[in-house]
Amino acid sequence: MEYVLILLSGVLFWFKSNSKILFGLNWSPWEWWLYTGLISNYMSLYAWWGLMSKYDVWFATAVWVLLTTTAEVILNCTYFEFNYIKLIGVVLCIIGTFIASL
Repeated sequence: MEYVLILLSGVLFWFKSNSKILFGLNWSPWEWWLYTGLISNYMSLYAWWGLMSKYDVWFATAVWVLLTTTAEVILNCTYFEFNYIKLIGVVLCIIGTFIASL
């Protein structure tokens, strides 16, 4: 469940960051907080504390970085342009997460 919440919050944060470019959505910070802030904060905190109850802080951080980076690279490649260097970065994150789990 935590992994899904991390991915959902990562996707939500990515769309919040790129909504003006992609959709022309020009909300004020107050509107962003009102419409998406509470749900994204609860998803992130619930996922973080779920990871922390299962793993130590280092592995939980490695999993968080791996999932959010993967989601961001997939969305960047989908909406903007594909880049092999970003793909290599995700592979390195996967290797780093594997090393952190040892």
